[in-house]
Amino acid sequence: MRLLALLMMLFLATPAQAGPWPRDKGETFVALSQRLSGDPVLVFTGRARPGSTAMLYAEHGLTPRLTFVLDGGYDQGTGRMDVTVALRRGLTLGAHKLAVTAGAGAEGPAWEARGLIGAHWGRGFALGNRRGWVAADAAALWRQTSGVAVKADLTVGLALSEAWSILLQANWGEYSGGGDHLRVGPGLIWAVDDRRRLALSVDKDLMRQDAYGITLGVWQTF
Repeated sequence: MRLLALLMMLFLATPAQAGPWPRDKGETFVALSQRLSGDPVLVFTGRARPGSTAMLYAEHGLTPRLTFVLDGGYDQGTGRMDVTVALRRGLTLGAHKLAVTAGAGAEGPAWEARGLIGAHWGRGFALGNRRGWVAADAAALWRQTSGVAVKADLTVGLALSEAWSILLQANWGEYSGGGDHLRVGPGLIWAVDDRRRLALSVDKDLMRQDAYGITLGVWQTF
């Protein structure tokens, strides 16, 4: 499991969200997502309530290489909230997109301070006449009283048409206070128009039996 996590750190998230692709100067991107999780058998039979997390992610291009990032989440079951603001510096090396991120924030319920550093890589590719991308991101999160968390994401995407794209995603996290996970699963993106997208993904946590999740998101560029 450790080896897989380290390999995942070599790759990154989707170009529409966290990743090395910079925003144009003055451009703003906002993603609102809702994730439901749990044992589907218990949820559908009414024996358990699903976990529910609301997420907000935003980017704003300050310069052609510098992007402001806002990332927040709210666990509706526990009432726990977290928010991080960061700056991401991008660099292009041929077909490769690289970036580094540094930021700070707080998480509840005691609003302990947190610091973040991250590294990102991504590139596009062609599969026949279809365009795709692979992206990866790794981050370390220092928390004032809860210790260090380490996270990594991998996404491979392929455009099926101008309107539809498919994804294969993996997300790993290790936390000093518990809650480690390794989630894998597919996703689907529908381009409503040039600036709006709807995203749907499902995942399975390989570290937990009968732990599944479904996420629905709306992505908007201004």
